[in-house]
Amino acid sequence: MDVPGAVYAVLREVFGEGWVPAAFLATERLAVVALMPLLQREIWAFPPAPYKPLIFDFLRWAPPGEYEEPLLGLRFKVERPGRIVGVVYKGEEIPPSLVASGSAQFAAVVMAASSPGVASLIIEEPELNLHVDAQLKAAEYLASLSHRLFITTHSDLFAIALVHHLKKRGRLGEVKIYELVRGEASEVPIDERGAVGEFKTITPIELKAVEQFLEDLA
Repeated sequence: MDVPGAVYAVLREVFGEGWVPAAFLATERLAVVALMPLLQREIWAFPPAPYKPLIFDFLRWAPPGEYEEPLLGLRFKVERPGRIVGVVYKGEEIPPSLVASGSAQFAAVVMAASSPGVASLIIEEPELNLHVDAQLKAAEYLASLSHRLFITTHSDLFAIALVHHLKKRGRLGEVKIYELVRGEASEVPIDERGAVGEFKTITPIELKAVEQFLEDLA
C-alpha cells in the first residue's frame, strides 16, 4: 500500500491541495536517527519489519547540509538523510552522542521545515523531551513558519504558547485547538485576546493535584 499517497489523498480531501506535500514527524523520530545504522538493515529486510506507517517519512525531507535548531543554537551536519555526522555548538564540534535527546528530535523538525519541497508539517509532540524553556522556544519557532501545521501535544503550556506567538504575529485567526475527550474531539475556545480556554483532560487534574499538594503541606 502506498501509505504516503493514501494520506495525501486524505489531506487533499479534508484540508485542501495546499497541504501537499507534507512531512510527517512521528514521535519515534529520535529513535530512528539514533539507531539509523541498525534500522537501515531492517528497512531493506524482507519481509519488511512491522513499523508504524510513516515513521521514516521525515528522512525524505532532510537532504545533506547544515541545520541550526533554535533551542540551543546547535548546528547539525547531515551527510545523507538521517545520518548526522557532526554537531557544532558555539563554534566547537561535539560528538552527536552528547546532544540532548530533546534537541536532537527537534532538529528533525527544523530539517523538514527547511526543505523547499514541504508545504505542511504534521508533527507528533514537538515538545518531546524538552524542558519548559525549550518548549516555549519551540512554540515560538513553529509560529514563525509559513507552513501549514497539524500538531499533536500533551502539553497545555506548549499549545498556549503557540497561540500566544501566532497572535503576536497577527495570525490568531489561523489557529484552532481540539482536545480528545473520551475519543471525541471538542474545540477548545480561543477568545479575541488569544486567551485559551480550559483543557478538560489537563486543567482540572492539574488544579486538583496542586490543591492536594498544598493541603498536604499545611
